Amino acid sequence: MKHLFKMLLLMACAQGFCVSTCDADVTALSNMPGPWQQVAGRARDIGVDGKGVAWIVSCDEKVAGGYAIYKADPTAVASWAKVDGGAVHIAVTPDGDVWTVDDAGNVRCRKARDTAWSDVAGKARDISVDAAGVVWKIADPPVGDDYSIYKYQGAAWEPVDGAAQHLAVGVGDAAWIVKSNGVIYWRHNGKWELQDGMHAGYIAADAKGPAWVLNAPADPDGNCRIYQDDGFHGMHNGWHWHEIPGSAVRIIMQQYGIPWVLRKDGSIFRSSLKPATHNLVCSGVRGMVKVTPDGNIIHYDLGGTDGIAFDSQGNLFVSHYTDILKVAPGETKGTVYQAGLDRAWALAVDARGNVFYSEFRNIKDEPKDKPDRKDGAIYMLTPEKVKYTIDAHRPYAYGLKTDAQGNLYLGGFGNICKYTMTGTTGVSSIIAYAGGWTRDLAFDAQGNIFVNGELIMDPKQPNAIKDSTGNWNPNWANVLIGIIEIPKDGGSPRLFSARDDLSHPVGLAFDEDGDLYSADYNDGKDYNGVIYRYTPDGSYSVYASGFPQAMWLAFEPEVAKAEVPAKP
Repeated sequence: MKHLFKMLLLMACAQGFCVSTCDADVTALSNMPGPWQQVAGRARDIGVDGKGVAWIVSCDEKVAGGYAIYKADPTAVASWAKVDGGAVHIAVTPDGDVWTVDDAGNVRCRKARDTAWSDVAGKARDISVDAAGVVWKIADPPVGDDYSIYKYQGAAWEPVDGAAQHLAVGVGDAAWIVKSNGVIYWRHNGKWELQDGMHAGYIAADAKGPAWVLNAPADPDGNCRIYQDDGFHGMHNGWHWHEIPGSAVRIIMQQYGIPWVLRKDGSIFRSSLKPATHNLVCSGVRGMVKVTPDGNIIHYDLGGTDGIAFDSQGNLFVSHYTDILKVAPGETKGTVYQAGLDRAWALAVDARGNVFYSEFRNIKDEPKDKPDRKDGAIYMLTPEKVKYTIDAHRPYAYGLKTDAQGNLYLGGFGNICKYTMTGTTGVSSIIAYAGGWTRDLAFDAQGNIFVNGELIMDPKQPNAIKDSTGNWNPNWANVLIGIIEIPKDGGSPRLFSARDDLSHPVGLAFDEDGDLYSADYNDGKDYNGVIYRYTPDGSYSVYASGFPQAMWLAFEPEVAKAEVPAKP
């Protein structure tokens, strides 16, 4: 019976239950649970450019061509300025070009620097733009219960194979469609691939990888649940989705991964997440990438990589098997900084430019009759490349970070340690017991430590992890995958986030707004790594996905550029 009820909800969603908006009989909602902020006004459709400037098609003001069009500035969204023209659908490119479809199916475009509309040949039923500004549409002729798909190339609409009721595009050829029966397909390498595990009534795409969908009704008014694809393609017997608090009937993506939604009554909400402002570098066994705030993925020419860390000048240090590489700002290739290591693993750089690194295994010191021994070691390289041993026998030395005072912190197997540094020596102490694998660490702005990994919960340990109320939870499983917070004042660690849908969490990094980013290696067959973004309350969404085996994370610092003297 439960399964039948779920299927009925999915069918209701697929038949348009989660699409129509501007229902005057629905009570307006002034506050929606979850990571949302209400924007004044009501709309039947919305588009937002890369700077957060929103354009809407109004609910009630009928004009020639459909309904009145309004524009708002992101700093004054309570005040909408009317723009000439009428439409029923609207989409806006990251650069600010506005595309509309009127009630007769006519397509028009208004360039960002123009005030006049230009007619575009061809009809449309709905329209969408990708992160690069390329326009797609759904239009006649019908194909069964769906409609044909086109992409605007140059000055003409080029047909794309397939058919859909709703369409969303991320970047390039990465498009998503919803069929009339609610089934979702993703376009990958020029082919449509079925997305198992979810039906949708509406869909939006993110340039960094994940899609957002509206699923089964969440309330009597017809607003539908919001889900985000987590990028784990090929795992969990299909694609994997997680629910985002809140509900809506339409959803679109602003550049930088910021969703906006419309509810059944036409009310407008946007995500309370702030746009990312810095490049995020992610290492991986199959390659290293840089994710820019606007969703571009830049690949480094380094091959497989492990630990990464930036110095204050923007140089990136990278563990690369038996070497440590140094990558200059703006470059994608590196030079050898230190060679001949056993197995370079985690990295950290302090304010003085000292490079700390761990060797995951001391292969040279292992007796031949004990090939499974996994002792490790931690070293420090001064800027002059003088090498000092910090800890010669540290099993499973995994994650390294330094604090503002130059002390070194270690994650690994079992205890989380602090090395109080004096010159070139460090005195170790245990600051928390986590058991399992604690793979990486990160400091928030207050100096609290966050640790990522597979945690073995043991209430007998003096520094055992507690829940958010400070208590041991007897219902916890013995092994928990998640993130813990260790107070800077030495109090008991608490559980920040626990999830049963992760595969192999590794890297951690905080941004300037206090949001925490976590990389999941993803042991699935397709090796699609995922980066999650956590807000301070522990709620999360996918920040980027689709690149191989995500490992460590590091935000690229802003480095002041030397002024070039003016020519005489």
